[in-house]
Amino acid sequence: MKLWESGLIAEYLLCGYPERAAAQPPPAEGACRFSHEWRDKLVVSTIQTLGTAKATISQLQWAGVDVSGNAYLQRSSDRLPHVLGWLEDHLTDDTSGFLPGCLSLPDIFLACHIRFAENRPIGADSRAGDYPKISALLSRLDRRASFRNCPVWWWEPGVTGYENDGTPIYTQ
Repeated sequence: MKLWESGLIAEYLLCGYPERAAAQPPPAEGACRFSHEWRDKLVVSTIQTLGTAKATISQLQWAGVDVSGNAYLQRSSDRLPHVLGWLEDHLTDDTSGFLPGCLSLPDIFLACHIRFAENRPIGADSRAGDYPKISALLSRLDRRASFRNCPVWWWEPGVTGYENDGTPIYTQ
């Protein structure tokens, strides 16, 4: 079996490997809660919309298309604060993630998408710092050993690795 989409892959791993690391808060048991399935799926799909917008901006910039000179990219860029505002409203408080009492798939995806954009010059600053609950979530995740050991760094074609400080190493 081949799985192609990151959300589906993550859900497969959560279901297929039920053992959880001893961490606080513990990793979620699944991608969403049975009692809140549609709400949780809406949050995940909204985060994926954020990631798609940022990745599209990034990839088209590699091809030489500037955000300010392209209506589609400008709409994608303009969408970012609206999506972040919606996500901010769906976090209960500044001490929890999207699923209470655990580290959830949406928490991880949001952190990855935001750190992806922060660590590369894509010309679409989402200003995550303007959202206190999202900022608090990111700060908590940054303190987890699993996040410190697997940072989200700049990537673009030709990058083959990273220096200890995160500076990209390019192919020769």
